[in-house]
Amino acid sequence: MKSPLSIVFLSALPLAAQLDVEFSNTKHYMLSDARKAQYLEGVARVSIEDGSWTLSPCIHPWPEIIRPNPLVCPLGTTGFIWQGDGDRDGIRDDGSYWSIESITAASYIQPNRGDRVTLVSAPQSKLQRPQNNFIDNSTAVTYNVLAGFGRLYNIAIYDLITDYGFGEEIKHKEEYVPGLYRFTVPALANPILTYPLNLQLYPAPESTGTVRGNLGFSISGGRWSKGSMELDPRVITTFGWSGINYRNTIATDSVFFAIYAAQALTGDITQPERILYPTPDVPQLLDSPIISSLQIVPFAFKKGDRGVARIRWARNLATTPVSYDRSQRIFDWRMRFVDSYEGHMLNEYPIGTALSRRIPTADYDLDRVSNFDEFAFTQDDGDDRSTTVEAGADAQTQPVMPAMVVDPVTLKASMTVNKRLAVGSSVIYSVQYSTNGRSWTTITARDRLFDIVEDSEIKLEVRTKNVAPRVLFMRAVAKPWK
Repeated sequence: MKSPLSIVFLSALPLAAQLDVEFSNTKHYMLSDARKAQYLEGVARVSIEDGSWTLSPCIHPWPEIIRPNPLVCPLGTTGFIWQGDGDRDGIRDDGSYWSIESITAASYIQPNRGDRVTLVSAPQSKLQRPQNNFIDNSTAVTYNVLAGFGRLYNIAIYDLITDYGFGEEIKHKEEYVPGLYRFTVPALANPILTYPLNLQLYPAPESTGTVRGNLGFSISGGRWSKGSMELDPRVITTFGWSGINYRNTIATDSVFFAIYAAQALTGDITQPERILYPTPDVPQLLDSPIISSLQIVPFAFKKGDRGVARIRWARNLATTPVSYDRSQRIFDWRMRFVDSYEGHMLNEYPIGTALSRRIPTADYDLDRVSNFDEFAFTQDDGDDRSTTVEAGADAQTQPVMPAMVVDPVTLKASMTVNKRLAVGSSVIYSVQYSTNGRSWTTITARDRLFDIVEDSEIKLEVRTKNVAPRVLFMRAVAKPWK
């Protein structure tokens, strides 16, 4: 024979506003390249609420009764919280006044009995069961105190929250797996009885690699260097991803995309820092959860900008009339917007210049220095206008190629290459040397004659380990990314 609560869970939807049960499994990853993700954090949450209240616009909380005030608190403080958390921010609000618009008391689940809320069974996993370590957030509210009298409303709120930190990905995966989870909750009608509560987790996208036969999340397109995807903001860029598909996603799931300020990795994993793109503070909701590519509009960013791209997969699936699977997957990766020759070629030459004169190996201004070398060994003029040509006939824009310098005291030879700013890995700088003028050797960290003194974002400097050879030639070399 079914329990009353089992019947309620399968009955008509009007009760959905009374009971709200959430089961969510959220994971947060950071990609360091197209196919390598690092688990940052995660949380599994079961939240059971019987009863509810709606707050009206007002400053909360108040230590005393506030009468209706159209500027500060239109309804006034209609409710007094004896115990509980008025705004679910994790801070108890015992003994404070709140502006409550409407309220409903618990009808099926007994409040203040967290010891009797139990996880009874779960799919095959390493999750401990049974367990009854729910946090009791049950709330007692008197409403309406402004009417001169008030009724006490008891609301049952129970939370089971399991946080996973950096390095606990395997533990998280082994404890919470897709399948049916069975709970029991204390009955309001009879404190001796408990009602069964069945909740379901469904398959969801996972990190890179293969998880339960499904290919994990990965990125395609763009270029990666030092843990960041590099893009030229002047060039139309399309990138795609895989791992969010019909195997783990249903039509009612949602996928959001946004590029956040670089500090987006701090704070609550579901509420990051401010959005830079596509619209400030509003992530882009994709038309379909299985769309797998996006295009970034040119000139939405400047050369040198940085950000954190995020694809957030979110589920809000009603598994019964009152329970929901609200799992999320968050995939972040760093983005760097660089000054590449590809973007330079499209914007810095006079309109109408033939492609043959703009390609990297051409010599637009006929000074015997290739277009690419002129780009690599000069600095950005600060704009992207064809009316101010960087690599043109203006003598001020001609590159001064790095030269070998011999210290008169130590007799060591060196060369310093000042790199173009914000090029990222779009330009690969190196120094070569020759002792006969015919065969050339590229200097690496293991070179027998040279040390690399500095190889940073702004400078490459090399120096001989000892006295320079009597015959020595040196040259700076720049090549575009592949």
